[in-house]
Amino acid sequence: MQSAIRILVAGGLAFAGRECALADTRANTEAPAFWGAPTVDGGKCCGTLGEVRENIDRIDGALIELMAERGAYVHEAARFKQTPAAVEDKGRVEAIIRKVRRLAEERQLNPDVAEMTYRAMTAGFAEDERRAAAEMMRHPAR
Repeated sequence: MQSAIRILVAGGLAFAGRECALADTRANTEAPAFWGAPTVDGGKCCGTLGEVRENIDRIDGALIELMAERGAYVHEAARFKQTPAAVEDKGRVEAIIRKVRRLAEERQLNPDVAEMTYRAMTAGFAEDERRAAAEMMRHPAR
């Protein structure tokens, strides 16, 4: 019985700790920055962490929209592959990575971040394309 009480108390404290952390996070979204001055949009944004997060959320929506469009073209590419194994094109991936690193540098984005992101994205899309190619081969619609 005592061990059950200890578990309940510990669980309650852990839950209370998470609630306090969430409350702190919410409160800090409107608190002033600790260091520096706004730099985004010529210094017009961002006076609060809330503004930063709103813009990140907006950009995330746009990124997902573009990824969905990219995914539609990936599915189109599957139509041109004879087998699901033909999806893998390491030369194409490396060409994309070189291009992405160059574009990142031109736009003052850390090229390592761009590369890591694109490697993960191309791997995910390649797996999706393999599934699409396999499905097309099972159910060809000509």
